[in-house]
Amino acid sequence: MDASTIFDEKHPSISFIDAIKKRWILREIGSGTREIFMSKIGEISKELDIFMQLQDFEEIKTIVLNNTNTVTVLSKVIVKKELKQKKLFEIKLKNIEFKREFYLVYHKDKTKNLLFETFIEFIKNRLN
Repeated sequence: MDASTIFDEKHPSISFIDAIKKRWILREIGSGTREIFMSKIGEISKELDIFMQLQDFEEIKTIVLNNTNTVTVLSKVIVKKELKQKKLFEIKLKNIEFKREFYLVYHKDKTKNLLFETFIEFIKNRLN
C-alpha cells in the first residue's frame, strides 16, 4: 500500500502522510484494533511516532481531543458522538478495508427466548 493513496475527503489538506508525522497514541500491543491497523498499513507502520500506548480507549480519546498534534486508531462506534459533533474527524483510508470478526458465545443449553433473540439481532445490527 502506498501512503499517498490514503486521504481524508472532508479535510483534503490532511492526508495520511501528514498524519504519519503526528504523534500517535495506540492501544496496547495485543489489541485487536491495533493489530489489524498495523498489519493493514504494512511497512508504513515503521514510520509512526508512537509516543504512547494505552489500554483505555476513553483515555486515548480524551488525549486526542485535547491535543491537536495527536492521532489514533479507534473503532468508529467509540467516537461516533465526537464525529457527529465534528470534534474529531476521520481520515479515510482509500483501498483499505478494516473489518473485525466478533463471536457471540453462550451456553449450548441456553434457552433462546424472545429477549435473547432480540438482543442477538440488536448486536448484529449495531456492529454492521
